[in-house]
Amino acid sequence: MRIDRTHRPWVIATIALAIISTVAYILYAVETPGGPRGGSAIGLTFGSIGYAMMLYAGLLGARKRVPTWRIGRAQTWMRGHLWLGLLSLLLILFHSGFAFRGPLTLVLMLLFFIVIGSGILGAAIQHYVPGFMTSRVPLETIYEEIPHVRAQLRDEADQLAVAICGPLDEAMPEQTPENAQTVLVEIEHDGHTRHTAKNSPDKQTLPGAKQLFRFPEYDLLALHNECAGGAEALLKPVIIGGELIEPLPGIEQIRERARASLAQWPSRSRHTGYSLLLKKLQATCGAGDLVAGGFPV
Repeated sequence: MRIDRTHRPWVIATIALAIISTVAYILYAVETPGGPRGGSAIGLTFGSIGYAMMLYAGLLGARKRVPTWRIGRAQTWMRGHLWLGLLSLLLILFHSGFAFRGPLTLVLMLLFFIVIGSGILGAAIQHYVPGFMTSRVPLETIYEEIPHVRAQLRDEADQLAVAICGPLDEAMPEQTPENAQTVLVEIEHDGHTRHTAKNSPDKQTLPGAKQLFRFPEYDLLALHNECAGGAEALLKPVIIGGELIEPLPGIEQIRERARASLAQWPSRSRHTGYSLLLKKLQATCGAGDLVAGGFPV
């Protein structure tokens, strides 16, 4: 049971009764020559009221055992169990005058403190743990429901696959050659991006970090530790071990590098198939720079 705003009347009433009882006990203790005792009229009053509150708090267990009893609302019983049970400790202490005379009284009071402490701990757990578990495990389910949840997730995955790839009842030939590679691909659908595994029968991959070398007439993709004489290495490391190895270039440096790279394109490629790319680059490099580099706009 969470301690929310519905507990406010109980909190106010508990604080008010605690203040009234404390004032009455102080006046009683000051005016009694021999000190407060449980056998006096006021001491017995404190004890009787405290015992009644303890009895009410204990009857919650009996009500839970017989749920067919429609005696008050369950929430009212729970709130009374919490707040009146806490207030009963103060009244019992006033009844005894904070003196535990005799071994039996001492043992009973120790047990009483343990019961009140465990109740406070239980109330704190019920207040904080459910919210903590909900934030850490937002999709929690009970063990018996796992097969149903798995079937539901599988149906949703099938529906998503049908929406993207078409009907699934068309038998696809199984292709599992020895040189087949399973790669991770990115699929965009309705503005959302997801990743899935794709089997490529005739594709082979070359593991390891790569380097792209530029020759005058073509580019060559190779391993990063290979050497290609007379070529320019285009891929330059920026971060190693999570640390920047050099400051990031500014916009002018990027533009200068783009102009230099475009100027190295083969002449036969400058006039065919690149008009769209050049128009997009115009906003970055400027039309004058592109013309100066030998590219028509």
